[in-house]
Amino acid sequence: NFGPEFELVGRNEATTFTGFCNKHDVDVFAPIEKDNFYKGTDEQHFLYAYRAFARSYHKKLEETKGLSLSQETLSGNTDFSNNKKALTETDFKIYKNKFDTAIINKTYDILETICIKLNKEVRFAVNSYLQLKDYKNIIINDFKNFTKPLKPLMINIFPEINESIILISCFKEDCKNYKIFFEDIKNANSSGLFLILNNLIPKYCENIIV
Repeated sequence: NFGPEFELVGRNEATTFTGFCNKHDVDVFAPIEKDNFYKGTDEQHFLYAYRAFARSYHKKLEETKGLSLSQETLSGNTDFSNNKKALTETDFKIYKNKFDTAIINKTYDILETICIKLNKEVRFAVNSYLQLKDYKNIIINDFKNFTKPLKPLMINIFPEINESIILISCFKEDCKNYKIFFEDIKNANSSGLFLILNNLIPKYCENIIV
């Protein structure tokens, strides 16, 4: 049998991000890991969003490193890989600096977060950092324009006891770009909300635990 083998693990284990050393992981994320209970504070919203960013940042660095090595191996021409690496690092470093500064200064209110609670436990979890290209034919991120940083969203969905939490966050300076999207999320009924999420999650979200 050469197929993949699956096994059941706990939600906390499945969503653990190993990009931090143990000390920093424990210290930084204690308010959402040790307490293991959603209180709706700015700090918790920030940390859920930060974990989504950190995971994506770590993955992108590994991808560009691999891209650089493969380009050197196959062609000896590093121009493409170096340009790709520079664009990726520049875009992410802008937001890394914002997150790092907020952690140091404890200014957790740099994000705007929509919180929606469902009266049932979903059987999956999402922790993703993404750039929404457009919404209702309105361009939010122009992927061809390398002169402007992208405007990210951080999405977290997780079950609690007898309910589920949906957190959608962006930096406050990007709120105007997501105004219609946020309004639709906040004003949607259950079927409308599920429709939006069912279109959003499979297309944009990478880190999904079932």
